[in-house]
Amino acid sequence: MPSDQFHRVEKLTGECEQWREIGSKDNPDFENSWANAAGYETAAFYKDPFSRVYLKGSIASGATATTAFTLPVGYRPSGLLSFVGSGDLSGGGGSGRHGDQSLEIT
Repeated sequence: MPSDQFHRVEKLTGECEQWREIGSKDNPDFENSWANAAGYETAAFYKDPFSRVYLKGSIASGATATTAFTLPVGYRPSGLLSFVGSGDLSGGGGSGRHGDQSLEIT
């Protein structure tokens, strides 16, 4: 969400959660050797007052077709979703969420 929209939601509702960084205290850890990609936006998420969850960031170095991180209960979608991603010459390209509520890079 662009910062101007973030502030607009906050003004309307009086509350808005801050970005929750993957791997930071009290937040999910990276799994399977995934990590923030150097020089890019860090991986994070937050939920707005309307219960929409937002993801940001760029991750790298993990094993293809493995879980990168798992969102906490209350931040997970109720059904299966697909996301468009991009990969480098070594493979990876897309990501999706599976029935176990994990985010997998494929």
